[in-house]
Amino acid sequence: MSKIMKICDGNEAAAYVAYAFSEVAAIYPITPSSPMAEHADAWSANGRKNIFGQPVRLVEMQSEAGACGACHGALEAGALATSFTASQGLMLMIPTMHRISGERLPGVLHVASRTVGTHAFSIFGDHSDVMNCRQTGFAMLSSGSVQQAADLAAVAHLSAIKARIPFLHFFDGFRTSHEIQKIDVLTYDEYAKLVDYNALAAFRANALNPEDPRMRSLVDNPDIYFQLRESNNTAYAELPDIVEDYMAQISKLTGREYHLFNYYGAPDAERVIVAMGSVGGCAQEVVNYLNAKGEKVGFLQVHLFRPFSRKHLMAAMPKTVKKIAVLDRVKEIGSIGEPLYEDICAAYINESDRPAIYAGRYGLSIADILDALLHPNAGTAASNVVWHVRLPRILLALLAGGGLALSGAAFQALFANPLAAPDTLGVATGASFGAVLAILFGLPAAGIQMGAVLSGTAAILLVMLVSRTRPGESGSILMIVLSGMVVGALFTAFVGIVKFAADPQDALPSITFWIMGSLTGAGLPQILASLPLLVIGSAVLLLLRWRLNILALPADEAASFGVNTQALRWTVILAATVVTASVVSICGLIGWVGLLVPHAARMLFGSANERVLPACLLLGGLFLLLIDTAARSLSEAEIPVSILTAIVGAPVFILLLRRTGGRFG
Repeated sequence: MSKIMKICDGNEAAAYVAYAFSEVAAIYPITPSSPMAEHADAWSANGRKNIFGQPVRLVEMQSEAGACGACHGALEAGALATSFTASQGLMLMIPTMHRISGERLPGVLHVASRTVGTHAFSIFGDHSDVMNCRQTGFAMLSSGSVQQAADLAAVAHLSAIKARIPFLHFFDGFRTSHEIQKIDVLTYDEYAKLVDYNALAAFRANALNPEDPRMRSLVDNPDIYFQLRESNNTAYAELPDIVEDYMAQISKLTGREYHLFNYYGAPDAERVIVAMGSVGGCAQEVVNYLNAKGEKVGFLQVHLFRPFSRKHLMAAMPKTVKKIAVLDRVKEIGSIGEPLYEDICAAYINESDRPAIYAGRYGLSIADILDALLHPNAGTAASNVVWHVRLPRILLALLAGGGLALSGAAFQALFANPLAAPDTLGVATGASFGAVLAILFGLPAAGIQMGAVLSGTAAILLVMLVSRTRPGESGSILMIVLSGMVVGALFTAFVGIVKFAADPQDALPSITFWIMGSLTGAGLPQILASLPLLVIGSAVLLLLRWRLNILALPADEAASFGVNTQALRWTVILAATVVTASVVSICGLIGWVGLLVPHAARMLFGSANERVLPACLLLGGLFLLLIDTAARSLSEAEIPVSILTAIVGAPVFILLLRRTGGRFG
């Protein structure tokens, strides 16, 4: 198997595959599908060859209707043709789409699905454009991510050739079309091996040719017309198995499992969400959260929407299902239900023990969110998502980011050291050792937090002890930083021992992922359990923020103010350690926040700690909230938060160092 790693968006992923299987591409730009045509145009101009060893013949037409007409002409002449479109552009193609499907021509349209203009014009996404094409005779294949757009685009082209039925491959405009992910794609040589060349030869043999004239597009009377329409039933009935077979072949090559309906969740689920498109990642997150709490729920992602295969739906759906929530991404005016909902209802209509089926639409509007906020116990999908998934995670991001930034500012003020932070002083690593040890022994949230606090305190005490050059004196800045590095390395080794001893099938994966830092899975009970110590430690640091300025003075001058510097120093150390350990016990190791944010706060508000510490609390929370949002959005699989904080924090910190010259305050 030969794969190529690509960092690209959904448009480029689909275009890469479309170029491989096409001999003609007829294009006309329309947002958000234009980049697909632009990529194909550039590749053709540069002489890139498709799987047939030739550059794609590309032609830009004067409208989307012209582009579809050009594809129709190319297909009639025996050339594999494709186009790219969205929204109103797709609407202009509908008349010709009926002709292409009626003549069983293997063309493929790639659609970055977008709202059709109604009461207003919008460039953003729903499925109203593709749903207008349900009766054209095009098979309709849905992708929910950038990776799926690449994999299923190949399925669309391969199935179109074998079945002699045109395909409409669609994915959500902007949400998928412009989302950038790191994906892998097959080489053109691998794609070439999958083509049914006998079917391709039969298609070419039936092409219009002046040397072998053929009759097309007759005029039928009603009796003959419907007989011929019904004769297509056999081909469309066979198509789901053809698509499933090509999905299996793609799955074998890529390692990613695809079916007409992909099920995710508990095998004995009683409640299942059914949807297609980019909602899949969010739905899986909700399923993980609820199943972790002991509920039995699942998510069924629809890939092949037309022809709709009842057989494959029933095979994928758990037999234990009692309630099905069908989420469409379109509002069909005047209908009693949206298209996907109606299909699911039709599939179960003759089942004696059919589940209850509910209709809904995504995503949530501002009105829905406000209503959910005002009615937390409503029991609706919106209120459950807002109160049990989103708000706890937002709260945790604000608390964790603010706590880490606050403790980092306190350590920097305490040691007058711009490099002092929970992660550089060994506190975070020490706390992680205690937390990991508690996880290994299966302790509850309170036990994990206490283990983190005790181990973090031991780490900072060890740093203070090691950094002392003389009894009764604090270590120099250099000695403190070096001691922190040494102690951090020591506790990292201790964590490694725990990982070595952990069960590789159960405890080890959870420990490894937890150490990488994540806000996933922390519900309100876990947050509330860690909240008292976090609040107490933060309150102590905020109350002492004026006195921290005194510690910057020489010891004898600080003592002249009547401040017990030794007691103050140990109070700040203990409070900052408790805050750090509380965050680590919930979220794992999240670096750079406690180092970066205090520097930014001092640049914005000056060096006075009475302003810096409250600013760190606010800026740290906002920073981690933004990072967490990116971690959930940049990839189909959630990225550990610590990876993104390092990617963002390192270059920003370099800029800050350049601006400040490494000066503290």
